[in-house]
Amino acid sequence: MIMKPRGCLRSFGRALLLLLLLIGVALLANAAWLNWRELQARAERRALIERHSTLFPATATALQQGRLSVPTPTPVPQSALRLAYFAPDRAPYGAFGPRLLPTNTRRPTRTPDPSAFTPTPQPTATLPPATSTLPRVPFREVCTEKPQVTAVPPRAPRLRSEDDILNIILLGTDEDLQPNEPSVRTDTMVIVSINRTVGSVAMLSLPRDLYVCIPQLGMQRLNVAYGWGQSVGWSPGGGFGLLQETILYNFGIPIHFYAKVSFNGFKALIDALGGVNIAVDCPMIDQLRFTGQYDAQGTPVYAPYTLDVGYYRMDGSLALWYARVRQRLSDFDRNRRQQQLLRAMWREALSQGLLQKAPELWSQASQIVETNLQLPDILGLLPFALNLTPENIGSFQLVKGRETDAWRTPYGEDVQIPTEGLFETLRQFYTPPTRNRLVRNLGSIEVINGSPKPNYDLVAVDLLSWEGFRAVARGQGEATAQTVIYDYTGSASPQVLQELRRTLNIRADRIISQPDPNRTVDFRVVLGADYVSCSAPGFGTRVN
Repeated sequence: MIMKPRGCLRSFGRALLLLLLLIGVALLANAAWLNWRELQARAERRALIERHSTLFPATATALQQGRLSVPTPTPVPQSALRLAYFAPDRAPYGAFGPRLLPTNTRRPTRTPDPSAFTPTPQPTATLPPATSTLPRVPFREVCTEKPQVTAVPPRAPRLRSEDDILNIILLGTDEDLQPNEPSVRTDTMVIVSINRTVGSVAMLSLPRDLYVCIPQLGMQRLNVAYGWGQSVGWSPGGGFGLLQETILYNFGIPIHFYAKVSFNGFKALIDALGGVNIAVDCPMIDQLRFTGQYDAQGTPVYAPYTLDVGYYRMDGSLALWYARVRQRLSDFDRNRRQQQLLRAMWREALSQGLLQKAPELWSQASQIVETNLQLPDILGLLPFALNLTPENIGSFQLVKGRETDAWRTPYGEDVQIPTEGLFETLRQFYTPPTRNRLVRNLGSIEVINGSPKPNYDLVAVDLLSWEGFRAVARGQGEATAQTVIYDYTGSASPQVLQELRRTLNIRADRIISQPDPNRTVDFRVVLGADYVSCSAPGFGTRVN
């Protein structure tokens, strides 16, 4: 390997970052870091594949019934982070200032708020013409005729839309750990569905343990499809071709393009960018993390590591750990954190103006990223990526017990079997947001941190921004025990208030109505010592 000067490395890293963030690939490898124990299980998994031909048939219904020391990260100082969730030169309320909700009381004319930010227009990128033609996605009526341990599902109905939709699957693999290992697994799989008609993006994470029918191979974990397709020389398309057919057969989603990187590429991207801001809304307590040391036998040494709720500037190593860890947590929660990082990296790239440099950086980036996307495809996506806003990015993750059921195969494999609930989630994923949602006014919000924990207001604002709220973090305020939402609209918009409460995980009895026709914001949220931001499934801290 040729070592390059640091300046070249930084330029190279930014080149790669551009491509990945443009299409969301920066998250591709963030879950590929597997611990030593997982590597030992590979031989067993390969043996299981070979034994599928002798398995007995059974129905899914019947089977389901058998039903080290590491440095602590330093939170970024509040003064450096205030309004950090907005790109430089952007107004916190958008290009036209705060839009207040209607009130139930008559409002006199008021003087504009002097604290409001004045936006600076951003330069418009001039790009060469671009084209993008969607490739044909092959399909098959029958997955396999070999006997399986569970009933083979029929081909799923193809999801269709009248809109112009392009689907890209982002793949993160474990190939860096053992370059000569033929059994590559895609432990991160995120479908990015780009609706070019309405200008929205939806992300869907597919758990690696989804038990699906892989054409010709049969019932197996979804993360096996790509590696097996590569190893047998699947035609057409190799590993991606087989994964493409697998997803279409089982879920009805046509995948047009793919992009794949390894975990080393992911860490380099984050570090070249200078890190990313991440709002940790659910605590990561005593999760094992590699200490950077090895024992006498050369085995990596791990030690418990805790990341409390807060707002952090993560480097590549910490970001990779945050996206990958799942000890005592689920693969489903890991999918949630992966999408957090994906959105944070898109925001960072946009704020640094990296997206406009695609044509000049493409040749460098394409040497690292394996993808069937061509430069015209990338250029076709640039205007879309530059105009995308947080509220038009939807996130979908599966939940055990809702979209899947846990099951153990006769060979002791713990897998997730899709249920009927999965297909309703897929329908929602493929349905673009309504025009009303795209132009809706959720009012203006300010968040004050009255808790003893630093940067809780930034965590809350980050949660709100991704739901389309226009929120400002006001910093540390007077200490208070209880979390309260002050409603200055006079209950003029109960649905907005309900969504605000749900997003921040605040009880209904903590809302105080104080109608104010001279208000400068619609809602004020004061976070108290009792505030719990985590509402993710599996933590048991969500309020009704």
